[in-house]
Amino acid sequence: MHPATRIARRVIASGLSIGVVVTAWGGPVVAQDASPSAAPTSAITSLGARTMYHEEAFEDGTTWSTTTDERHTIEYRDGWLHATIRRPDIARWSYVRFHDTFPVIGLETDLGVPTGGGRAGLICGDIADPPALYFGMISDTEAFLGVVQDSQLTDLVRSPLPSALDAAPRDITRLRLECGIADDGTAEVALWHRGTLVAHASPEDADVLGPFYTVGIIVDSTDDPTETAFDVLDIRTGSELQVRRSALPASARLVDRLPEAMRDACAAAEPDRAAGQVDRVTCALTGDMREAELVQYTNRTALQAAFDAARAGATTTGTSCTDTASHVGVDQTVLDYTGWLACFPDPNGTGLRFLWTDHPWLVLGTGISHIDGYADVYQWWADVELTP
Repeated sequence: MHPATRIARRVIASGLSIGVVVTAWGGPVVAQDASPSAAPTSAITSLGARTMYHEEAFEDGTTWSTTTDERHTIEYRDGWLHATIRRPDIARWSYVRFHDTFPVIGLETDLGVPTGGGRAGLICGDIADPPALYFGMISDTEAFLGVVQDSQLTDLVRSPLPSALDAAPRDITRLRLECGIADDGTAEVALWHRGTLVAHASPEDADVLGPFYTVGIIVDSTDDPTETAFDVLDIRTGSELQVRRSALPASARLVDRLPEAMRDACAAAEPDRAAGQVDRVTCALTGDMREAELVQYTNRTALQAAFDAARAGATTTGTSCTDTASHVGVDQTVLDYTGWLACFPDPNGTGLRFLWTDHPWLVLGTGISHIDGYADVYQWWADVELTP
């Protein structure tokens, strides 16, 4: 990766056009369950939703509709959008509709693992009368892809998550849904959990939807009350359905995704699971660099907290890590990389410390050098690109 391809600031697309029609819609629905299938082995990494369109922080308290009655509650609380379903076999969702339509749309969020045996996740589609939507949801053990049509939730795919989740109410995970339609009517829907593909479907006939102008959140109860919450929602779009696959299997570890040039110097290490870590790699480097560490987290909230703690106390007032201590945002849609970068003198010795976050993979990276040259260490960092 050449450093010039990095953008040293976080940029949200201009010309955003969000519709004013926002609502929560639901009601008793008929659910058709799919038979459980094996977890996907194909490592699809994207359907083409790579351009940042909007970031919804759930902070203004007005954009998304809220409601409370004896059956359910959708409310803003502490910077999250909380949803509770109190009656069995009811689905509720809240959505935002855009003026623009897209052949490919994707959305990603931190999600509280749903309690009570229910499921929760994301939706994309169009709000007609009645709505026609794709959904991607998880329970504490399974992933689901399906379609909502004629007030009926129909599962297209149901598969186990890579490992069962602890269903404690405050547990947080990361979920991404992408929906796409090609010019010839081919449709694809995919769901990723913590960066790993967990469900994929190629809908046919009446289940083909798109283009897309509506996204939102959905909660579906079972026999017991179901509660969940949603954090910052990243919405990306694409102009063409492009199914991208990795050469690595879906089960690949973090160490397998490192650049080949540094892989021999690195080894898998035990993650601190109490701190929300799921994978960890340490590297003993040679030359200008002394050491490196990459840690994968369960969700964006834990990742950001770790990044903030690691740079606490550092003075980073510059605007580019090519020449001075800085803290900058990176949004690179061409390479599908988003995150933050901080660089400053290593507080534990000579040389420099580079910290960065890779949001798609939920990875915090640390590189420590022997040298004080920002441009040279920046070049090293620019080449540390994880294999999708």
